[in-house]
Amino acid sequence: MNTIIGNQTSAYKLLQNMASVFRGMTYWASNTVNVGADHGNLDGTDIDPVHMYNNSNVIEGVFSYSGTSVKTRSTKLRINYNDPTNNYKIDQVIVEDQSLIDKFGVQEKEIVAFGCTSKYQAQRMGQYMLRSEELDAEIVTFSTGLDGLFVLPGQVFAVSDLMRAGQRVGGRVSSATTTVITTDQTVALPAGDNKKLSCILSDGTLETKGISSSSGTTITVSDGFTSAPLAQSVYVISTDNVQKQKFRCIDIKDNNNGTYTITGVQHNDSIYSAADDTTGTTKLEQDDRSISTFDEAPQKPIDLVVSHSEVKVNNNTVNRALFQWSRGTNGASTRFNIRLDVNGKSEVSIDNFDQTTFEHIYLNY
Repeated sequence: MNTIIGNQTSAYKLLQNMASVFRGMTYWASNTVNVGADHGNLDGTDIDPVHMYNNSNVIEGVFSYSGTSVKTRSTKLRINYNDPTNNYKIDQVIVEDQSLIDKFGVQEKEIVAFGCTSKYQAQRMGQYMLRSEELDAEIVTFSTGLDGLFVLPGQVFAVSDLMRAGQRVGGRVSSATTTVITTDQTVALPAGDNKKLSCILSDGTLETKGISSSSGTTITVSDGFTSAPLAQSVYVISTDNVQKQKFRCIDIKDNNNGTYTITGVQHNDSIYSAADDTTGTTKLEQDDRSISTFDEAPQKPIDLVVSHSEVKVNNNTVNRALFQWSRGTNGASTRFNIRLDVNGKSEVSIDNFDQTTFEHIYLNY
């Protein structure tokens, strides 16, 4: 960072600007301003989650998912920085991706690289923002109690959701030694090789070991844990066929009733190598980990019912159509809202879920 603080401003805002230099996030906790840096592991390895959540340590066992709008994904960025070769006057670096422009059109955004006097540093900042918006980023929100408050903003956590996995691959530990874990319910190991068990240890850390055998409610690991997993803590089983999802915590809200709402954004470990490539040739690797055991094609909808209504939105009258159909033999059922604006453009959004998974939704419009 190379800058001069010449004007009076809010101290917290100034700290946020300074943290942006190293892709940091400032947050208030324990009566202290804290900061976390989003730089990944310095040796280039993937980030290990600090904690994990399944349906047993989430209020009502519900995870809520949402995707980012196409309109928020930049395809061209203008990054302002101070050019030392021109008396530190403001100059711009442009970062764009033609393949994204062809896909989404020109969606331009202008940002300021605080304390930046290097065009290459500004370019890396633009690369990071462009690549992080390239994926169809997913956001997860859920509520948990004090036993789930083991993650801080900026940290990566794991999610294993029964509704997505299609099979119970997580729960709570009834009792445990370093090699044998007794679970709260009978365990059926999912198909796939490389079977592993992840547990929370006595110091609150997350550790993963290979599974050697399983019978009823007993799981034996091939290599002992560093310490015996905590009783009533959560566990998650993963294989090559069904794995945990990674999310980065971006917000924790105190609900003032002993529960906390945690929001996380999808994490992709390849973001750092893509951001540091100033040539722009390194692409994000798609996160192709398998998170579901569902592999059946969706059943053909039956008993389709379409209802229409006129709705006032921002002083404009729009036509709204609700499509509903009966639950198929595989138990999947979904409702869609299709909103038509006055210009005839359509926008489709999922209104409600009443299904075992939404991995089987295919929609063309």
